[in-house]
Amino acid sequence: MAELIALAKERLRHGRPDIAEAICADLAAAAPDDADVLHTYGLALLTREGPAPRATAALKRALDQRPNDPDLKMDLAVACLRQGNVRNARATMQMVAAGHGGGERATALQAVINVVTDEGLPGEDFIAGCAEDDLRLIAQASILLNRADKALIALAGVAAERVDILPTLARALAGTGELRAAVDVAARSWATAETRGPFQRRMLGSEVEAICRALETALADYRPRRVLLARVLLDTADRFHEGVNLLNAVLETGDDDPEALTAGGLAYVRQGAFADALSLLDQARGRHPDDPAIARIHAAALWVDERSADPPPDMLSTNEMMTLAGGLCAEDQLDRAAHVLQCAADKDPYREDIWVMLGDVLSITGRFAKAEKAVTIALGIHPAEPKARVLRATLALQRGDLEAGWHLFESRFAYWRRDTPPRRFQAPRWTGDLGRDRTLMVWREEGVGDEIRFAGCLPMLAEHGFSRIIFECAPRLASLFSRSFPQLEVRGEAADGQEEDYDVQIPLFSLPGLLRLRIADYSDGTAYLNVDRQIAEVYRGRLSNLGPAPRIGVCWKSLNASWMKRPFHSGLEDWAPIFDAVEATFINLQVDVDPAALKCWGIYDVEGLDLRNDFDGVAALISELDAVVSARCWVPILSGALGVPTICFSAPFNPFFFGQDQDPWMPWVQIYTSAGCADWRGPMEAIATDLPGVLGRLR
Repeated sequence: MAELIALAKERLRHGRPDIAEAICADLAAAAPDDADVLHTYGLALLTREGPAPRATAALKRALDQRPNDPDLKMDLAVACLRQGNVRNARATMQMVAAGHGGGERATALQAVINVVTDEGLPGEDFIAGCAEDDLRLIAQASILLNRADKALIALAGVAAERVDILPTLARALAGTGELRAAVDVAARSWATAETRGPFQRRMLGSEVEAICRALETALADYRPRRVLLARVLLDTADRFHEGVNLLNAVLETGDDDPEALTAGGLAYVRQGAFADALSLLDQARGRHPDDPAIARIHAAALWVDERSADPPPDMLSTNEMMTLAGGLCAEDQLDRAAHVLQCAADKDPYREDIWVMLGDVLSITGRFAKAEKAVTIALGIHPAEPKARVLRATLALQRGDLEAGWHLFESRFAYWRRDTPPRRFQAPRWTGDLGRDRTLMVWREEGVGDEIRFAGCLPMLAEHGFSRIIFECAPRLASLFSRSFPQLEVRGEAADGQEEDYDVQIPLFSLPGLLRLRIADYSDGTAYLNVDRQIAEVYRGRLSNLGPAPRIGVCWKSLNASWMKRPFHSGLEDWAPIFDAVEATFINLQVDVDPAALKCWGIYDVEGLDLRNDFDGVAALISELDAVVSARCWVPILSGALGVPTICFSAPFNPFFFGQDQDPWMPWVQIYTSAGCADWRGPMEAIATDLPGVLGRLR
């Protein structure tokens, strides 16, 4: 612990408060009353823009442990001012004065409080003699007290090149009615953020977005505001497409603003649409031949589109190189993406996000030792970085180290996940102790495939002594799970704020870390899902009309189109060895498929079955098949959980397979691994050879 807190302080001193904050958040969870941890945590939180309620709470808890520390009291006073709570700030400084501590800093802070509370404006003499950080604090507190005029005067005494004042200045300008000037300053703030790491971009981006949205009514059609908001949204994962739509609306007006054109080019590059990027950037260069940003992005788009083996253009910033790598990943050019990321890491070796993305690319392509090296470097820079810890977790699971893997996998809650809304509970987390007649609630995570896989742990809860076990699942799976787990109370996922009728709770993906720490714990050999027999009889009748040949369900890709899942996808043309060699009737299990493609390949589509949402129907159909052959997605998980012989073909990286040739969770699922990303020749030929034997052993 001493080593970690020392590292947090070092990172805080060297301009990485995000690392200090993350380290201290972990330490505070383990040692909630450690004053040193709480103090450092509060200081890290104070570096964020805007009010500081979390910093105030941490510093108050630290002060409870060290009530005579004047530095701690003064930091708490600053946090109170940052919330506009001058009364508490003054009371805290009175405690400092009563203890005869604080020295010059206490005098300066008291002067700040006096200026903030005074009805008049600070004079030139005061500003000239005041430290810039104190003037910034006056401005921040004054804005919260609706004194933007005072904030502007205070900020006039801060050097214009200090970029950390820009969000405060933008808010002050907006508060005095200088709305367009506020947008211009916010744009300068975002231009600075675009050169920074992910934490700084996220923090400054949230400030800039808040300013743009606050001015939406007053400046609804003001182009710079709309372009700026689009640029900020384009830098996010969850609202990227909102930014695209906003930017398209601007560009459709015929506006040739260089910032809008550059943002549009970057958006296309990020999506891997290099031809579209070049089309837009060719126009942009023609209109603005001397604009350096357009020249950089144009050079990047030319490089990726021509598929040159040369290094990426030296003129690109680190963030632009990462955007370039993201576009290459979107186009399944993972080797080139790894090359670009390595160039970015050479350029800026202390950016953990570069190493994490490089580790992701290397792991997906099966270069596990190099991926482990990349994630080790990332964690050396930022020991609490959640994505790095999750990547290390999946690499540990991949090699069969379940104890380390499941422990590190808990870091998944520290970052945004598309299919798992954040949940907040009053009930404490279950830690594996005996139930003692309490009620346990297990709640779902991520997509239906993983939900079905991890639901295999639920029967193991029966031996822990709970009087009642609730499982909150995806609503479309509720009927299937209710039938399969009659000992549980199964219900659809609830929203936060509903009454909690349970004593403890746990997320579904945390069960293996408590219940299954050895690979041998997964091989109980039983199917755990039960179908509706009446529906199954209907499909048995419908399938019997197709003739006596074995019936094989087929699915060739996941619905997840992200670059990390695309290497697991196949095309129907990859299946030619199977279709040519195996005498069988092939049944479609692929969602959202072109009927013409099914007809071309002779695949039977079950009319009227909603493969996306009707899991009772899909499960009943699969239960009547002789076998399933599928890409890695929810289909082979469902068929395996039903006990249907299943062949799953996959790229090398399969963390939940624990490096095994057979799915440890489901003995009926055999795995065929490709030599490289989406190179299915070997697996398909092997499946074509082995499938007749599988069918020959069937009932």
